[in-house]
Amino acid sequence: KIYMHEALKEEIRSLEASRFASLVELIGTFGEVGLSQAMIEKKQGLVEDVHRQWAMLVKKHEEVAAALQEELARHRELEKLLLEFSKNAEALEVWAEDTLDLVQQPVSFDSVDDVKSEEKSFQTLIKAMEAKKHELSALEKLALELRAAGVKENAYARFTIEDIKDKWGGLEKASNARATLFKAEEQVQNKHEEMRKEFARQAQALFDKLKPINDALVAEDGQLESLLNGALPLEEVTIEDHPAGMIDLSQYASGDATFQDPNVDDTVMNMRKRLGSLKRGLLMDAHDKLQEYVACKKLLHEQRPLWDAVRALDADMVAAKIVSNKYTKHTVPSLGAQWDGLERLIHDRMANIEKETAAKADALVQNNSSEKEKEKFFTDMFGHFDKAKNGKLELHEFEACLQIVDVELPKDKISELFVKGPMDLKSFLNFMKGKDQDKDTFEQIIEAFKVLASNKNHILHRELVSAKLVDAHIGFLEDRMPQLSGNQDRQFDYPAFVKGVYGLK
Repeated sequence: KIYMHEALKEEIRSLEASRFASLVELIGTFGEVGLSQAMIEKKQGLVEDVHRQWAMLVKKHEEVAAALQEELARHRELEKLLLEFSKNAEALEVWAEDTLDLVQQPVSFDSVDDVKSEEKSFQTLIKAMEAKKHELSALEKLALELRAAGVKENAYARFTIEDIKDKWGGLEKASNARATLFKAEEQVQNKHEEMRKEFARQAQALFDKLKPINDALVAEDGQLESLLNGALPLEEVTIEDHPAGMIDLSQYASGDATFQDPNVDDTVMNMRKRLGSLKRGLLMDAHDKLQEYVACKKLLHEQRPLWDAVRALDADMVAAKIVSNKYTKHTVPSLGAQWDGLERLIHDRMANIEKETAAKADALVQNNSSEKEKEKFFTDMFGHFDKAKNGKLELHEFEACLQIVDVELPKDKISELFVKGPMDLKSFLNFMKGKDQDKDTFEQIIEAFKVLASNKNHILHRELVSAKLVDAHIGFLEDRMPQLSGNQDRQFDYPAFVKGVYGLK
């Protein structure tokens, strides 16, 4: 419209310059052609009237042109406002969207410090929201101004003020929810912190109880006895405290009461007591050591309530999804390994003592008694079973003697000894001494195993089976021989087993 009025203005100026000059010049010629003065004046009046109307037209044109300029300026100002709204609305919408994603992002905490760190970052975001809230207010004011100016749509903007306000409302709602989460999580983490501290305290207490036991067992230089004297006096521990199923050495350490047997007479009883006395003398040191380990195991098991409490705390922490504990280096797996290791070490030490001492006890009378003691023992035995007191033993009397010394002999072998009649004392003593000398030596047993094992230093399960041993004997041997690894067919360390049987290292 402004361009049109500018063109019209030029046309008016051109007409005014040319047409009015022509009219004035034309009126000047009216007298020459004989027109009356009255007619000339009338024509002049007509020109003057046109001139006035022309002046009014020019004025109106100028007024319209000025109005159009004002409208142009207004539209230009509106254009600036529309562009400003579009730019600010776009920036605020993007910021709000990114911030909402950040606020709604899942979070996890493992400590109070984690909560405080996240909350500190969140407070920075809240301050940014306060600053952005002023931008939102300015944007609302600008939207009202545009609406008052009659603007219904903004071709430059992707988002309306309603879109921005909806997004902002969602952001405020999410922020309030996150603030509530921080408060609740701080309470939870404070509780978790107390659980961590309690676990650390209990775990350290358990470790402090287990470490001296472990150190004393490993040192073997009197520390064990010192530990037990301070924590559990040995006089309060009885040998019967050791686990059932092991070889019972109590009969060698607790008097003769365990030898009472109503099925035998006093003389046989005295013989058994004498055998027990010999064994007691040899095994007292082993008994004392075993008593120490029994006491040590009892001391370990006294920590069971503390161990159970530590595991219960750990279970509670696992249920609470607590994955770290800065207050301690101890864990249930590490403490469990220490506990199991101590139980295994004590059990193995006790088993070795009982195995070695049992082997020594069985061989004591035959291998370590003096010849004079043996002869007196066997002579007393002969005298007791010689019921006729004629210096002879009948077959059934001889069998009773064999039962006393735990000697097994086939019936046909016994019968061969009595082909010439009852047995005299000399023959009896020779037989007993012969059985003593007939005991297998360490070297003989090793050589026997080597034959079965094809000269290897270990024996396979199938080689034991090929020896035509009964299943019970195979099971007995395999339970006691250390098993080696690295072969599909089970293999066993028979030299270590034989050394243990003979009390060798």
